[in-house]
Amino acid sequence: MTAQDKDTNRCLNCQAELDGQFCSQCGQARTARLVPMKDWMGDFFGSFFKLDSKLFRTMKRILFQPGQATVDFGKGQRIPYSGPARVYIIVSAISIALMTLQGAFSQGPVVPGVQPDADFQKTVQFLFPFINLLSPLATVVLLAVFQREFYLQLHVAFSLHYWTFLVAICTPMIFIPPTSIWSLVGFMVFFVIAAVYLFLAHRRVYVMPTLNRIGICGIILMSVPMATILFTALLFGLAAWMS
Repeated sequence: MTAQDKDTNRCLNCQAELDGQFCSQCGQARTARLVPMKDWMGDFFGSFFKLDSKLFRTMKRILFQPGQATVDFGKGQRIPYSGPARVYIIVSAISIALMTLQGAFSQGPVVPGVQPDADFQKTVQFLFPFINLLSPLATVVLLAVFQREFYLQLHVAFSLHYWTFLVAICTPMIFIPPTSIWSLVGFMVFFVIAAVYLFLAHRRVYVMPTLNRIGICGIILMSVPMATILFTALLFGLAAWMS
């Protein structure tokens, strides 16, 4: 195979006639069958850093511009940002990894006053990432019920972005001992930040009277501990049934 291969007028993937640098049928670029190693490595690392830059850009929007990531998503701006589900999964995975390193699933009882066996602990650790993915559903349902005039896809994006923010700001609390007074202080600070952020994000995304907005934001804010309790019960129930 030689460099002249890239001068062919047919796509190397589907054999369609080429008219430009990309195939009109499958989208593959006009290229040689085998490219120099430096080009291959350049493409590999270029794609890697491009994905990272999209994730960082999305997180910057989510953390410092409440609701803007959802607004951009609603406008159809997909290329510059990571998708709502992808960024939530990545941030959750990082948080769960830190929890594991801190021994959250192996040190002491999972439920206060109850000393489970090792199989139960392992089952909880296995199920936790999957149950965690269900948490934004509570917010989606409430948005769909109380704001039926808006598209469901917008509610899903808003909920995933909001829960991404919650996971991100809650993760540092992993390093605070649960019996410390600072744990209570951290929870109170978390609640205030979550409430203020929710109101600002909701105001940027949804157009409605202020009183309606306050009521809906209050209901959504209450859904956070409700979802936590509900899915924690589901987690322990499934773990007890499986172990």
